[in-house]
Amino acid sequence: MLDRIEVYPYQRIKEPASWTDRLARKRKKKKRATFYRLPEWSLPARGDFLKELNWVEMVSRFFTRGNLLLATGAFLMARAFILGEILPFLFAFAAVFSRYRKEKAIIIGLCGSLGLISVLDGTFLGANILALLLLVGIINYINIPEDKAWWALPSLTVAILMVIKSVLNIAGGFSFYQEMVIIFEAIIAGILVFVFMVADDAWRRQKELASFTFEDICAFLVLGIGVVIGLEEVTVGGLSIAAVICRVGILLAALLWGSGAATMVGVMTGIIPSIASSVFAPTLGMYAVSGLLAGLFRSFGRLGIIIGFMLGTLALSMFIPETEAAVLGLWETGIACLIFFMLPSSLKEKLPVRSLGSLAVALKPREAEMVDIAIKEETKKKIEELAAVFEELSSSFQVENSFRTHSNPQAYLEYLYGEVANNFCRSCSRYDSCWGKNSYSVSGDLLDIFASVEINGSITYEECPLEFRRRCIYGREMVTTINYLFDILRLNEYWLEKVEQTQEIVAVQLKEVGNIIRKMAGELEIKTSVDLELKRSLQKESKKLGLPIADITPIKIGENKPKLRVVADACPDGKGCENNLSTALSSLIGEKMEVASKKCPKIMGKGRCEFVLVPGFTYKINTGTAQIGKEEVCGDTFILAKLDEGREVIILSDGMGVGERAYAESQAAVSLLKSLMANGFSQEASLKIVNSVLLTRSRHDSFATLDIAVVDLYNAQADFIKTGSAPTFIKRGPRVEVIEADTLPVGIIEDIEVGKSQIALHPYDMIVMVSDGILEASGSMLEGERWLKEFLSRITDKDPQKIAEAVLNQALTICEGKPRDDMTVICAYVDLNFA
Repeated sequence: MLDRIEVYPYQRIKEPASWTDRLARKRKKKKRATFYRLPEWSLPARGDFLKELNWVEMVSRFFTRGNLLLATGAFLMARAFILGEILPFLFAFAAVFSRYRKEKAIIIGLCGSLGLISVLDGTFLGANILALLLLVGIINYINIPEDKAWWALPSLTVAILMVIKSVLNIAGGFSFYQEMVIIFEAIIAGILVFVFMVADDAWRRQKELASFTFEDICAFLVLGIGVVIGLEEVTVGGLSIAAVICRVGILLAALLWGSGAATMVGVMTGIIPSIASSVFAPTLGMYAVSGLLAGLFRSFGRLGIIIGFMLGTLALSMFIPETEAAVLGLWETGIACLIFFMLPSSLKEKLPVRSLGSLAVALKPREAEMVDIAIKEETKKKIEELAAVFEELSSSFQVENSFRTHSNPQAYLEYLYGEVANNFCRSCSRYDSCWGKNSYSVSGDLLDIFASVEINGSITYEECPLEFRRRCIYGREMVTTINYLFDILRLNEYWLEKVEQTQEIVAVQLKEVGNIIRKMAGELEIKTSVDLELKRSLQKESKKLGLPIADITPIKIGENKPKLRVVADACPDGKGCENNLSTALSSLIGEKMEVASKKCPKIMGKGRCEFVLVPGFTYKINTGTAQIGKEEVCGDTFILAKLDEGREVIILSDGMGVGERAYAESQAAVSLLKSLMANGFSQEASLKIVNSVLLTRSRHDSFATLDIAVVDLYNAQADFIKTGSAPTFIKRGPRVEVIEADTLPVGIIEDIEVGKSQIALHPYDMIVMVSDGILEASGSMLEGERWLKEFLSRITDKDPQKIAEAVLNQALTICEGKPRDDMTVICAYVDLNFA
């Protein structure tokens, strides 16, 4: 019979716990590591439990775009081996992107394990999965302060990997070669942790791609290399996805940065297969040459880049021994070119193109500031040395002039006696008698003759002393010689004065150039910067609006508001910058901007113009002019111009006489004066240079009056400078103030005296500048000043053009339509500059 099986129920008796177990449980209760806490659910009172769960919310919580990217990255990083054995990318990726993100830690751990399962098996698979899970758990358990994370997290990753894998290596039978692989893998993973932390920082702050720094770009490039290595053996229809991505990257580099960058990217991507395995990849040379040719064809656009890349691929495909690999490579190139061609045209604006190759961006802020300071110091030193050179040149001219002896009478007498005695009298038979025992009386007679020639300009034989005529047998010939010698002296004196005046002009100009250069050196001490972000934004927005702007540069000096330096296509009338572009740019920058200065091309509408926009002025000057000449050509000239730093200048000049000659004199004075002041010369130095130029430009008398008004458009402070000009009138309501100065015009004397007045103008003041022809219409300057002052006090109109025409018509009425001189009226109305 079969034995009967009997079952006896029993109960295990609980053994008493040891003191070590009790202590361990006690500690566990005090501090329990919660790796991931599932959401707490309460059981429903009624109904099915599963129906009460919000599955949509749970799925949407885990399957976000960020989580999907992390999952894909972890899976691919798990397949990214270096030399077929070292696996640093996965551990660095897990350490950085799972820290303090527990739900993401589960995703990275799970997807990283799946990636390892797809390429590994056996004990090697188990060891890496265990190391991954332990690394993720420890990183999330330990609290690392943020200020120490940059060095603590890489160090902790290296330590965890070395300890865990070394223990597993010892447990499975120690291998020295395997231990060396573990050490290298841990060190490389620690380095990659530091790199990936830069990418994680940009990811957390959600930085725009266009604002990426050099470090951000490098970090994401290393991430991309890990992804490409992970895709190395992934194929679709025999085509490698990694190869297609590499080729697209080379084409993009050629488009953005040219042949140099495309060649560099080609070398980097070509070496990736060699990094993944120990076999040398033939794609290294093909990618490099293809990138070079693609960059060389960059000027022909995207199609040219594709043609250049295809030429490089075709040329080197013949060296691939396997026909199938060569054909697949051509297919991969074709697909990459198609993807590249379909990329949006706005890609350049969204990518950080300028971040590569810019020292200022590549350096850290502190290092960039130190480099900026060093460059400014060196530049300032060189500029000051250049200023010293100009000042030394100026002083050398002044020193040379101080030693001139041409006005010394003793030198003249020695010259005249020497010429008469040694040249004229030497061959005479009575030379010894005259210049021997009778030399004293002969010298006295010659001195009287010299004095007479100097006073009267010349002398005749009959006007000479009687004793001289009795003694000298060649008296008439000697008188002719003496007159000739004095003519030579006068001619030499004239040209010597001209040379000295020219040297004085050069000395003044060199000194002013030195002052301007030294002022530039001083401005370097003020912090000057270019707002690159604003520059890119304005260029982008102006392109959208279709503005004809070639370049725009926002410059900020010190704490002042930025000014815009703009280069645009020239307009036909020279007013496009004021009427259109300034308004459009003001709307883009959110602040009213005014044209401070502009430089139009010589031919209107051709080429490009340059102008500077500054923050809106407090005041503006509305001008009106009226002019009539005594002859066909008016000899008066005026210029209305804006200078730097928000100043407006009005210059009125009256040349000597009337007609074309007067116009030439006044035009030369006004043009030179305006150029000097616009280029930074002081008002006094500019007038001195103009005066010297008029003194030396002609042997005839050449002079011109100058009436100058310089108004600061920010505070309405006005400088009035006069050299021989008619009075200026300032109308403030019914009151009229007269500004005059008793000075000579420029071009008459060497040391010019300048009449300068400074007045604080009020809103709605009217400046009236006239030439002397207006005041002389009544017969005298005093009478003209009286009637014009009375006439202006009665006028209530505020239109400067109407007032200028009214003054001119009144002057013509007084002189009965027959002007005694050229007439010019300039009216400038000071108005508030409302936005």
